[in-house]
Amino acid sequence: MQVGNSSGNDYAWFSSNQLIPFNETSLYEIEVRAKVLQTGGNPLFYCGFTGYRKDGTTKSNVTGADSFSSVLYVAASGETKAELADWKIMKGYLQGTASSGAGGERRDITNPAKAHSNNMNGYLAPVFISGLQNEQQPH
Repeated sequence: MQVGNSSGNDYAWFSSNQLIPFNETSLYEIEVRAKVLQTGGNPLFYCGFTGYRKDGTTKSNVTGADSFSSVLYVAASGETKAELADWKIMKGYLQGTASSGAGGERRDITNPAKAHSNNMNGYLAPVFISGLQNEQQPH
């Protein structure tokens, strides 16, 4: 999929509406392949999971807040144009919960991220953001 027309201000934020039941004892893996073609600006790329509470509608990011911002970007968290000049495969891992969450890139299967405890018995949805500029960072 190509996002935008390489004008330097293009970005797309995709979060699936298909929810995956979250079992905190299971290990979740997400994999993405990405390459940045954009020549202008400083586009950033993110990939991971949006967490939802058990009601299936209230989001729960790494701090437990109901927000799409600061979700579990376990596969890619602010990858730059230089890092993605050629195709790159990125995997991220998630398992368990913690009272404060433990997000960020977690590409080591032996050290997976932890969702916020609000996600217990909740749901996950794959998310990726392509072409985000520095001033629009999702934190």
